[in-house]
Amino acid sequence: MQRLALEGGMAKETEKSYLEIDVKKLTVNKAAQLRFALSEEAIARYTEWFQEGRKSPALKVWQSEDGSYAIIDGFHRREAAIRAGIKKLGCEVLDVPKDDLLALAYRFNRDHGVPLSRAERDRIIVKLRVETGKTQEEIGKAIGLSQNRISEILHNSGADELQRTALDPDEQRSIIKLILAEKDTQAKIAETFNVDPATVSRYKSHWWQYVQSTYESGKLKSEVSKEVDLEMSEVDSILRDHRDEEGNPAELLNFTPQESTLWPSFGIDNRFGKRHPGNVPALLVKNLLCRLTKPGDHVLDPLAGGGVVIDACADMVGRTCDAFDLNPVRDDIKPWNILKGPPPVSKPPNLVFLDPPYGPRKAGEYQPKAHDYDLANMSVPAFLRAMKKVFGYWDKGTLICLISNSTVEGIAYPRFLVADMVEVLRETGWRESGWVVNHMGRPESVSQLSVSRMESANWWRREDLHILIGNKDGRPRRLEKYA
Repeated sequence: MQRLALEGGMAKETEKSYLEIDVKKLTVNKAAQLRFALSEEAIARYTEWFQEGRKSPALKVWQSEDGSYAIIDGFHRREAAIRAGIKKLGCEVLDVPKDDLLALAYRFNRDHGVPLSRAERDRIIVKLRVETGKTQEEIGKAIGLSQNRISEILHNSGADELQRTALDPDEQRSIIKLILAEKDTQAKIAETFNVDPATVSRYKSHWWQYVQSTYESGKLKSEVSKEVDLEMSEVDSILRDHRDEEGNPAELLNFTPQESTLWPSFGIDNRFGKRHPGNVPALLVKNLLCRLTKPGDHVLDPLAGGGVVIDACADMVGRTCDAFDLNPVRDDIKPWNILKGPPPVSKPPNLVFLDPPYGPRKAGEYQPKAHDYDLANMSVPAFLRAMKKVFGYWDKGTLICLISNSTVEGIAYPRFLVADMVEVLRETGWRESGWVVNHMGRPESVSQLSVSRMESANWWRREDLHILIGNKDGRPRRLEKYA
């Protein structure tokens, strides 16, 4: 283990230990969290490194009490490794007091990689003062600024005042909950806790920044809620009106949506949804919700499967979701047969998300026994008739349908289900407003049997998922409504 100590704001090395560590055990600890958000450009650059077989310099990490390893240097490389499918990364394990992690992370990241913004630097200075209790002299040496400049930044942020009037974390959290509940004025809250109103205001500013920066680091909203010990609804309230200096909303600071309509292969994220054969990648769902909904919108997922859509909605800001399925696998998904009619929603949906089983492609995967009302067990013509009925349920809003090409009579005789579904969309009055193609799977995941069948049939293997987007603005429909 590499032993380090801050000496004059710098780390002094005494001993070194190198380990190959599972990427899943590399975490972002709030004590070493530097940035509001990671750079997609840097992640893409490192991802190419890994895909080309290049070896990354060792990450610097700190072993936490639960056995995981908190990153001190290598945040972008860790994210790139996940995207490139790298299982382990070489790491140097540092033995250092937890209160020194942030200063060390700043020191290592200051000299290379993506430069920190001034706002990120100032936030680190405030955290060093308020959360670790370091003196202005210690902060100046660690950050590389004069003590006068450190003093000015702390004064402008109100950090020194918070340090002098510090309440314990439970009292602070109680103040924040009262502010969010909007039952008392800040003056009344200040009187209750025997502090001046300016102190309450400073606590609000500090906690709002704490929640926002934690979410912007790429954590799920549920993870933020657990870390700051606030309810999900309270975290959502703090994030809802948050914008950065360029006006970007919170979810755009949490992840970067695709800019083109030719999407990459998104992998399944096990943090979203319960294990289920029909799960869709959460990042694909978040891209769609980001572009097609806004805070306050309600989403309906009547073919919910493992619940990825409802979890993706919960992770974004201000979205709500009703979820249904023929055979629910969790309590927040209600039972419903979509062929009986539109499900009983809590309020009219702004967006309907449909990820139906693709006719014969999924036959037998969802039901232990075949049922004629299970979409996965239908022939292609019956499936199209069923979807024509389903598409006709809603008269306004946005509809998303995920569909992939299917086959009949084996590989050699393809039937282009996507083209048929586009016709169904148009015939039921939806105005086609988008068509996105997403690549599915990786070459290494293809079975030899599948390859052999393709070769014998002299045909292409299909690895494309089509995302059809329809819109109805509430005007009278010109086409027949199918019941």
